[in-house]
Amino acid sequence: MIKELRKDRATLIMEELDLLNIVNKENMKRYKSLIVNAKKPSSQYKKEAENCTNRVRTCEEARERAQEKLVEECKLTALWQKRAEMLAKP
Repeated sequence: MIKELRKDRATLIMEELDLLNIVNKENMKRYKSLIVNAKKPSSQYKKEAENCTNRVRTCEEARERAQEKLVEECKLTALWQKRAEMLAKP
């Protein structure tokens, strides 16, 4: 303890700065690790969102095709109904 008291002020400040530097480096390591760990789920969610968007687009295209086919079927049904009505008239 006597040695510590005998150190000059500049040496104490340098030791304090060295300790702060070590603490800062450890904090930066921890923060970088946290960032890397946060990016992993974010990347996964982004991939899932892209897949979902693609599936929705595919579903929407299929719905549009089905709707077009339904319109065609309704037209054909109306045409056949008219023909049947014409044949049923005396």
